[in-house]
Formats: sequence, structure tokens, C-alpha cells
Amino acid sequence: MGWKTNDLSIAGARPAGDRRRDARGAGHGIVAGTLVATSMGWRPVEALMLGDEVMTFDGGMQRITGLSRARLWNGEAECPRAMWPIRVPAGLVGNRRDLVLMPEETVVIESDAAEDMYDDPFALIPAMALIDMPGVERVCPATEIEVISISFDEDQVIFVEGSALIFCPTGAAGEPIGMAALLSEEFNGTASSAYQVLSLDDARLLASCMVAEQAARGVPAAAARAGRLAA
Repeated sequence: MGWKTNDLSIAGARPAGDRRRDARGAGHGIVAGTLVATSMGWRPVEALMLGDEVMTFDGGMQRITGLSRARLWNGEAECPRAMWPIRVPAGLVGNRRDLVLMPEETVVIESDAAEDMYDDPFALIPAMALIDMPGVERVCPATEIEVISISFDEDQVIFVEGSALIFCPTGAAGEPIGMAALLSEEFNGTASSAYQVLSLDDARLLASCMVAEQAARGVPAAAARAGRLAA
């Protein structure tokens, strides 16, 4: 995967240290029940432990060096809309079944539009950028939400629910971070980050281009992705 350099400008990034929108994990983390590719097969993220090996996109099997859990909503009152997770239909981002994402989780998408715009078919985007794509919706949870953050010695992208890809930055476990932190110079624009995350505006533009691509071909985006997985 490209974007392992520091010469890509990030539109909308805030300076390091600016955490006005960083709600300390509200909206970030892998939702319990999500299946992760490990050395022992597909396992629910909540079953993972420190030292377990997880399959990564660029680095093969990597050991988990940081892990934290958070209950972002206890189910006792109406869940704040800002915390509503995002349901992504099967096939849209390589997921074999519906995938539930927290709004500030970072996912990796593959598209011709990304290659045209950034000379790389893969792009890291906030999950919120998927909201205008076919079948994607915010859902009010009926039960409590538990999210798990895992990290490795270096930034990694991991496989979930088939070939869907989620970004796990170093430092994400133990002290959950929000998208403001991911877009800051602390994680992008310095040697500490191996990957670049698009701003929400740029990511939504890319997502709209992907929808247009599929519309031009006369094939719904989810169906096209599912077809590529089956090929």
C-alpha cells in the first residue's frame, strides 16, 4: 500500500495539540463482534489479547502490543446521535457480512478514483465518509456499545470481516484517540506515522467519485465489490 511517505498534504488537519474535537475515544475503536484475521483464524476482536498475532496488510503477522476496551454507551438511556455507529452493507468495502463501524474509525478503500487522485488505489478514510454510499446508514444501537482498540509496534492495517481493512495506529490502545488526533501532525506529517488519513471533506469527495464510477458502469457499488471478491 502506498502513502508511506510524508509528502502528502492533509486538507483540514489541525495542528498537533489541538484536541477540541478529540472526545478521547468517542467514536473510535473496533466494535465488539467484528471478526479479525489472526494466526488462529477469524476471531472476535473482544477475544484478542496482548501478544496475539494478527494478519496485517503490509507486515504479515504482527503481535498486539497494546489493547484497551471502552464501553461508549451503557444502553440505559437514549444513545447520543454523535455516537451512533455506521452500518456498512456486505460487499461494499470487502466485508463478507454487514460491518458495524464507529464514526471516527479509519477504513481503507480501494478504487480507481483513489488511484486517479492520489496515484495509489488505496486510501485511508474516516468511516463517516462512507455515509453517502449505497446502503450505508447510521443506526441507533439497541444495546450497549463496547469497542476495542488494538495497536502494534508500528502503525498497521488489519483485515476484518473478510477483506475489509481497518487502520490501527500506534498509541490507539490505552488512550483512545479521535479523528482530530489522527489528522494532526502528531500522526501525519512526521516520521511517527506510516500512513496518511484523508480529511473528512476529501474522503467524502473520494466516496462520491466511487459512487459515480459504479453508476457509470450500471452496477451498484456493493454488488461490484462483491463480484470482485467472488472472482
